[in-house]
Amino acid sequence: MFNEQHKKESPILGLLGLGGGIARAGGGGGIDASGGTTTTFGSYKAHIFEHPNSDNFVVNSGSGDVDILVVGGGGGGNAGGSGKSGGGGAGAVIHETGFSVSPGTYPITVGAGGAVGRPGGDGGNSSFSSTHIARGGGGGGGTNVGAGRDGGSGGGGSTGGSADPSLSTYPGDANIYGSNGGSGTGGSGGGAGPSGTGGTNQGGAGKRIAIVPGSTGPVTLPAPEIPLGYYWGGGGAGDSGDGSSADNPGSGGLGGGGASEGGGGPQQGGGSAWTAGGDGDASNAGSGGAGTGGGGGGASNSADTAGAGGSGIVIVRYLV
Repeated sequence: MFNEQHKKESPILGLLGLGGGIARAGGGGGIDASGGTTTTFGSYKAHIFEHPNSDNFVVNSGSGDVDILVVGGGGGGNAGGSGKSGGGGAGAVIHETGFSVSPGTYPITVGAGGAVGRPGGDGGNSSFSSTHIARGGGGGGGTNVGAGRDGGSGGGGSTGGSADPSLSTYPGDANIYGSNGGSGTGGSGGGAGPSGTGGTNQGGAGKRIAIVPGSTGPVTLPAPEIPLGYYWGGGGAGDSGDGSSADNPGSGGLGGGGASEGGGGPQQGGGSAWTAGGDGDASNAGSGGAGTGGGGGGASNSADTAGAGGSGIVIVRYLV
């Protein structure tokens, strides 16, 4: 498991659990940039890249510091086969504040979510230029295929997949988050916060990062305003059932993790996210939320449907 923070955080932000500092545009009139979907809030402008493809962040003029969030695509849930089934691991979450940019083109890639399979497919990598590359989450394993796969966060399985920061690329002063998948009874996928679990099958929660306004409303700090953020990179839930009605499903981790399938009523996908993870029911597991890097939920019954991983996202913001 890794959950590294290489930078010293603001005491106020640390108390709020938001992390990171404040990017300030450099001299000479600040940054004029294009690319992605743009939004302005408070004193910030953000460029959001959330569709699985390649694009560019282009600094047309000016120079200064930007804040960057890069989230890999989530791993797909294991499709079961009359046995215990693990959820997909979340994509790695990389966050850096105060990264210097100057006029030029910075290639962007957004990783797709991993497909459903036996085991679940790995999520695709997301990247900002060649400096920040977030590995996709590992696919879920289970009784029929064994261990969960390694990735940005590991997939759940008979042995949980590992989260390995060496699978990603990031500057030494960036923060990177990921965790191991749960082991044992159809373990859940790891999230960007805590590891996945075996006994409860609850997907590992993601990491809360304030880079765009979250649904819980703003908190006003000394200028500028920093909004409460979403959770990113929730793990997919596992299912420790035996493929019969005696399923033991779980809910997706906060940050877009998908719920597993199983009896006993609907299971909730991970919320507090850019896009909530999908809910599970008696026949279908939930998929990871789009743009969150959330892992897909596992399905223990071969006749039921596991959940695919959620796509990743790249966000660049700066003061205007």
